[in-house]
Amino acid sequence: MRDRFVREGALLGAVWLLINWALGAAFLLPLSGMDAGTYMAEIGLRYLTIPIIAVGIGYAAGQAVRGATVRRTRA
Repeated sequence: MRDRFVREGALLGAVWLLINWALGAAFLLPLSGMDAGTYMAEIGLRYLTIPIIAVGIGYAAGQAVRGATVRRTRA
């Protein structure tokens, strides 16, 4: 069951990453005056923390569910 939470966290993180890159390219890139390579190197790479955090939250949720299931079966 824990794998499902991690997989969903990775999927959600990837979707948010793509959304942020698309919005950044559409709105922030023209306003910043930077070329696309500079923008991605300075700002776009920071968006990679989004899927990392989402996978971490998925892992923690899986651990919480697993712990609750173990406690429930022992009681």
